[in-house]
Amino acid sequence: MKDIDTLEAQFKAELISALRRAANGRSPTLFSLEENRPRSSAHKLRAKAERIMELRQSYSVDRSAQSPAASYLTACLRWRHGSAAERGSARKVAQSLLRELSDHAT
Repeated sequence: MKDIDTLEAQFKAELISALRRAANGRSPTLFSLEENRPRSSAHKLRAKAERIMELRQSYSVDRSAQSPAASYLTACLRWRHGSAAERGSARKVAQSLLRELSDHAT
């Protein structure tokens, strides 16, 4: 259980950093599910988020609290399946997710 908590804390720190870049317009593909370049933030975050979700299903964790990994993957799906305007604005999605993560922190 402690390993999952550590992994989630590390993921959240990486996610917040990437979201800040995207909110400033410097990471337009952060929410792309098709991004497959191994060094891209989107690819790394997606792989880590998927792994965290697998681990959360294997271990008993507090399911009432939404994981930052689940929030990120949900944002990716919304970005992909949203309107053309939403898909064009990773900046807005990043700002929204940053607010969501800060609201859950308090």
